[in-house]
Amino acid sequence: MPLYDFRHNETGEQWNELMSWKDTKAYCEEHNCRQVILSAPLIVRGVGDLYSKTDNEFKDRMKEIKKAAGTTKPNTMDGW
Repeated sequence: MPLYDFRHNETGEQWNELMSWKDTKAYCEEHNCRQVILSAPLIVRGVGDLYSKTDNEFKDRMKEIKKAAGTTKPNTMDGW
């Protein structure tokens, strides 16, 4: 269920409640409030780690550098 913002008509106090849309009208009549309509939704962006956001050319170049370095450690870039 979504979270709705409310404002009391007389005091101006603001609060939010978790309820269905069909229950908001009855809730407002019971608590002498109005629903606050002007609010921005929370948007999730930028999910993922840095390695997933890098392009393939960078990943290939890092593998070339690691291969040319002559290290005896296992290549950890392939496991990501």
